[in-house]
This record gives sequence, structure tokens and C-alpha cells, in this order.
Amino acid sequence: IPAKSLECVIVKSRELLLKFHRYIGLLLALFVIVNGLTGSTLSFYREIDSRLNADALTVQVNGPALSIDDLSGIVQVRYPDTKIAAFFFGGGANQAYSYFLKPTVTSAPASSLEVWIDPYSGQIRGDRWIGVVKFDRRHLMPMLHTLHNSLLLGTPGEVALGTLAALWLITLLIGLYLAMPRSGSYRKIFAIKRGAGRFKLWLDVHRVLGIFAVLILLSTSFCAIYMVVPNAFISVMKIVAKPSSPVLAARPTRALAPAQVSPEQAIALAQRTFPDAQMRGIQFYPEKGVY
Repeated sequence: IPAKSLECVIVKSRELLLKFHRYIGLLLALFVIVNGLTGSTLSFYREIDSRLNADALTVQVNGPALSIDDLSGIVQVRYPDTKIAAFFFGGGANQAYSYFLKPTVTSAPASSLEVWIDPYSGQIRGDRWIGVVKFDRRHLMPMLHTLHNSLLLGTPGEVALGTLAALWLITLLIGLYLAMPRSGSYRKIFAIKRGAGRFKLWLDVHRVLGIFAVLILLSTSFCAIYMVVPNAFISVMKIVAKPSSPVLAARPTRALAPAQVSPEQAIALAQRTFPDAQMRGIQFYPEKGVY
């Protein structure tokens, strides 16, 4: 190919990539802003949620806490149409414990119910459905989590976010390519020219800030694809790598039977095995026969 023709092809290609980068970037702007703001807020989920729901989460320390088995029994009696899926200790001695319950009836408003219980008296302090859209202080943080993960649209929202994250990854790579100089020193990509006009100034600022942030943004978009559409992500990654099976998924499914080890015994065993670790809670996987 003659040099002049090749240069023309390169110029046309860069023009097409520039338009793709620009217009897809504008399309993704709202998505990036919403997920950036919600993600930043969710980084302080526990701290914000504790303040918003202090009336339910703050308890009076009064002697030793009841056993986990006793507290689980109280919760199960109070919510008979559910089964316990997870339990978590409070953030301090004066904090209520949290139970996450899965409803066993189809009429439930959501797939998960969080219950707060006083570990000293066994009093139920409050509850909330996880995944419902309510703009009150009880449901604000879980609703922001759902907005962040699925745009409040369930599975279609997760697929949409996965697609947008993939587009974001592509436009970031295109932006990185467009930032590279076609000739001369690579120092040009970090140069901000003054006196060349407002548009040129902001274009230079956009390029320089983008170069410095690109590693974080690439990793964020890459991880986002996995988090919202893990099965599709793993299918693609199998082309270049052999994924290992998660420990839990690799365990065979067992027939449901009464557990021989209680949650209280499981927690005590974990604390003996890892004496330097902080116990946060326990999750139940009866179909796998494990805590």
C-alpha cells in the first residue's frame, strides 16, 4: 500500500474512532455518574446505614448476649414463612445483630428480608425488605445498592449494565489509543498548551486526566462486567484462560437433612481455628451441607 494511501486510511480510522469515543462517551455519561455516585456512597454503607437506622440498630448492653441458636429460634418463630440465610454480628457491643431471611412464599414483596434483633433481650428491633424501591431511611442504602447493581430493573438491568460496562471498556481503550501521538515524543500526551483556545485547553486537560486515571477506570469497567454478568464474562475468559471452580460450587448438592452441627458450634469452631480473625457472621448453605 502506498505510504500516502496508508496515511489516509489511518487518518480516516482515527476519525471514526474519535466519533465512536465521543458519542459512546456521551451515551455512557449518565451511567458513569449514577454508578460513580452510588458506588462512592456504598463504600460507606455500614456507617451511613447505622446513622439512618440508629433507633433499630443501637441497643442497651445488658449482661451476656443470648446464644446464636436461641436468637435464631426467636427469629424463626417470629417469621415462620422464611428460612434463615445468613446472620451477622453488630458493629459493636451496643449494636443489634442482623439476620437475612429468604421467604418461602411467593407472595413476598422481595427475595430477602433483613431483621435486626437485640442480642441481650431477644427483642426484634425492626426489619426491611431488601430490593424494594422505597425512599425512606430504612430502605435507602439497600435501594442504592440495587440501583448500583441493576438500575432497579432486576435481571434486564444487570444485562444492560454489563453491556454498558463493556462499551465503557472499549471506549477507554480507544481513548488510550487516540491519546498516543502519531509522531514525535510521548511527552506530548502530558502537555497542556496555554493560549491555544478554550476548546484545545479542555481537550488537553481531558487527555492528561484520562491517561492518569485510565488504569483505575479500565480495572473498574473490567470488574463491573464480571460483577453484573459473571457467566458471560467467564465464558469469554475461557478462550484465554482456564477458570478454577469456586469451592462452594464444586461441592456436591446434598439431600436436605437436620444439621448435626448448630450455627453456634460452627462459629465456635471457626473462632478456635482462626483465633486472630474477627468473626463477622455466618451464611447458611443447606443444599451444600455447609456453613
